Amino acid sequence: MAPFIERLADLSRDSQERHAAGFFSTPYTPASSNGTWRSGGKLGFGGDGIVGLWCQVDPHTDRIMDRVAVKQVMAGQATFEYPDHWVDGIVGGTPLEYDNGMRLYAQLIASVPRLEQYMARPLGFGAIDLNNYVYNLYSEYCPRGSLINVTRAQKATSTKYAGLKVSNPVPEAFIWYFLESMARVLVGMDAIGMLHRDLQAGNMLFGDPDPHNFAMYPTPKMADFGSAGFHADLEDKNMDRGEAGEEYGCCQPYAPPESKFAPRVHKDDDWEWAVDDQVETDIGWLTRKTDVWQIGMLALCLIRNQAPIQECDRGHIDAKDSSTRLNFNSDPGQGKRSVSSRDYLSLGTRATTASTLSHPTYSDDLCDLVDSMIQFQPRDRPRPSILLGKIRATLEDKPQLLAGMREKRPSGDVASIPKDKYFLHVMRGPNEYRLGALLEEETLEESDV
Repeated sequence: MAPFIERLADLSRDSQERHAAGFFSTPYTPASSNGTWRSGGKLGFGGDGIVGLWCQVDPHTDRIMDRVAVKQVMAGQATFEYPDHWVDGIVGGTPLEYDNGMRLYAQLIASVPRLEQYMARPLGFGAIDLNNYVYNLYSEYCPRGSLINVTRAQKATSTKYAGLKVSNPVPEAFIWYFLESMARVLVGMDAIGMLHRDLQAGNMLFGDPDPHNFAMYPTPKMADFGSAGFHADLEDKNMDRGEAGEEYGCCQPYAPPESKFAPRVHKDDDWEWAVDDQVETDIGWLTRKTDVWQIGMLALCLIRNQAPIQECDRGHIDAKDSSTRLNFNSDPGQGKRSVSSRDYLSLGTRATTASTLSHPTYSDDLCDLVDSMIQFQPRDRPRPSILLGKIRATLEDKPQLLAGMREKRPSGDVASIPKDKYFLHVMRGPNEYRLGALLEEETLEESDV
């Protein structure tokens, strides 16, 4: 474990110098070097690596002083040696994923105060191993997990309706908060010509609440910029989906029609196009509206309290009847070409009766907005600036949609907050790695992540 700790310390100093020299005037200040770095265990797995939590603790009290998420990227030789994986094509130099995140962070921090809090902050990279084709990425730790954790925690709680136990819905105020914050980030991305291209539930993280804005809810944070691209890099205002899809793309349940990884006709893994771009000529390109579609799909996951939604989850689709499956092929016999935020009333799930009785009547404003974001044709979706304008105009005109949650502050410990219809249950979950908490000895892992 010692070599990793040394690399982490070196990385902190190196990262600070990089930030100060190239991006902004207030570089990340690492915690005191007097602490000891210890593993807090694994946070998750990805397509090309594993993410672990490392905590800096006071050597005398074992209290947590600082935290960092460490992603060990195990790219494999082919990807590792691919020049486009690195800045300026210098293999073993600066990983493009880190640089992508820093370019966006620099844009957000230079535009509006606190806007940068809506992305998981990149802190650095290091431990590049040219022989084993691995390296580490260091980023902000988000204690409330991903959008998957949010929906699971909410679904795990229930209320009785007409004698039936049904899952509690995600509060509408929180969905508006999610949409507004992500629309602001999309506008920042659009300003630098950036597309994320992989906005799936596992890449939408949640941090501690912002005491100045929706203090009852966790802060949404866009994460994982390894698949991001820039218009200028491709010398076009649009990105060809073939070129973009060879190495990058959103995972299938969250992919829009124009993505190579969109829901497919066939059940094998041949990655055939689900849309004939010779017929649907507008579907042959990735644009800024691609990310709008994906944020809309994630908002739909919150409305449905499912991630992914049922129509994209093979585990919920009857193999003999694929009529409810989201499928962008033009053949109507192969499934649904579009999906609506109001479809929950006719999906035919195991809990149809219960969900029909208990599902909240989300406002028409919210449903119409989300539906506009997940239109099949990109030209029918709002671009980021228009989307943000619509959200702000709606909330200004109808503040009751937020039920006062933007200004509401928790009184006392989060665990004491009443479980009313505006409560998000992921906030009641354990937060054993909070600053100042005791890092129990039995939770430690002596590993070299």
